[in-house]
Amino acid sequence: MNEVIQPGANISGAVRPYKVVPRDRTPLGYPCPFLTSTIMPSIGGEVHLPGHWSARGHQEHNDIMYDWASIVGELLRNAPDNKPYHIGGMYFEFENNGGVAVSPPSFDRDGGISYYAGLLSSATRDYLRVPLTGVTLTSTDDTLFPDGNKLTYFAQTDGVSGTHGKDFNDSVQSRVYGGALVAFPDFGDATQDLVFARFYFTDTANQLVKLVGSQIGFEWPITLQ
Repeated sequence: MNEVIQPGANISGAVRPYKVVPRDRTPLGYPCPFLTSTIMPSIGGEVHLPGHWSARGHQEHNDIMYDWASIVGELLRNAPDNKPYHIGGMYFEFENNGGVAVSPPSFDRDGGISYYAGLLSSATRDYLRVPLTGVTLTSTDDTLFPDGNKLTYFAQTDGVSGTHGKDFNDSVQSRVYGGALVAFPDFGDATQDLVFARFYFTDTANQLVKLVGSQIGFEWPITLQ
């Protein structure tokens, strides 16, 4: 009988938003009171995040995209083109609408980079394309997965404009309402990006507006089992 890996059953994830202020560093090698749960020391060494991270909402479910198969496939065949197909960063999708709540779009599992390219024609929506701030590898079961099976990715907003050139700042009250977990085979060419997972805040109270002197962060765990 063949084993079947089904995204959503054997691969799961969720996202929590954070406010990030530029002071100190946040170590992830011991229980952190501002995180949703205890993050154990990352297998292979302790991880620190720049800035102070404080939670600003509850976890939001993500959907695993069809691109996940291409990402894993390239990794499993050791990428003959020598490009880095690992998860390299995140998208922060935002709207400039005076800071009011955003109605997120509906999407299917095939809604990858073509959707984000289409934001070029939007008058108010865009996305930030940023590298990871940090990643940990932990185990949900030391007996079954002694070498780790849970990846927790962290990234934060950066820059003053989106990929399509729209302003991202506090003066226009840019509002982050969703995001994506992405592989960057060529960081200099967004058209090659592969979208591993996407999510939107179904509760608009969790959407965050860019504030002066701080950034917006995502904590994004992915569990493989």
